[in-house]
Amino acid sequence: MRFLYRITFVSVLLTTAVDTTACDCILTGVKEAVKRADAVLLGTVISVKDLEIVPVDVLTHFPLYVRRVELIVDRAFKGRMVSDTVVVYTAVEGTECGFDFRLGLSYIVYGDRDTSFDSRQVSSDEPLYGRGIYWTSICTRTRLYDEAEVKGIDAL
Repeated sequence: MRFLYRITFVSVLLTTAVDTTACDCILTGVKEAVKRADAVLLGTVISVKDLEIVPVDVLTHFPLYVRRVELIVDRAFKGRMVSDTVVVYTAVEGTECGFDFRLGLSYIVYGDRDTSFDSRQVSSDEPLYGRGIYWTSICTRTRLYDEAEVKGIDAL
């Protein structure tokens, strides 16, 4: 009988556990990633800063954390660049599909103008939306500079 209780306990635990493992996304090919992105660029990271975004709704008790990355645009493949620099936001946590940018390295960024939360629901000391501001994640195909990737984009 004791064995039955243990099996029941483990079964309930496994079926009610919150999924906190890792980011879950389906990566696409170059053509689809370029099509979906608002901007595709090659840039070098000149600053990285973690920010806390505060929900405006007082019933929400936990803040959101994002990484603000500024890049010098070396080349724009898609999108209209209004400056030689852009700001890219990504989640800080890898479990939230955040991309791990490193200062001084070059990346191919597939960026979107919008993110999953409404800008009216959060506040930040830094602008989260606007010209020259994009959002990215590991699910968009953003990656460290790769000559083969650049050739794939150029082929389109």
